[in-house]
Amino acid sequence: QIEKLFMSQRQWEGGVVGTFCSDQNDRAAIFSKQQFVLQFFLGFLTMSTTSLAPKVPTCEILRTTAPSAWTSGSLSSMPTSAFINCL
Repeated sequence: QIEKLFMSQRQWEGGVVGTFCSDQNDRAAIFSKQQFVLQFFLGFLTMSTTSLAPKVPTCEILRTTAPSAWTSGSLSSMPTSAFINCL
């Protein structure tokens, strides 16, 4: 369902109205929110009163999710050897 929502958003952005109603900053903000939603629903983020900290992905998880689901902070938190072996 989330994927359908994201695809619908992308279609709207590429349409006549979406092209005129959103700029690059809007699209970047939406993309950031989509990353959060995807990570939250996949269980990689936990809600806490202090902060929202992403979990460090494993190689198996990286292979089953889209690269855009991960922030650079999440990926850089992986041990270098694990990240290299995953490629």
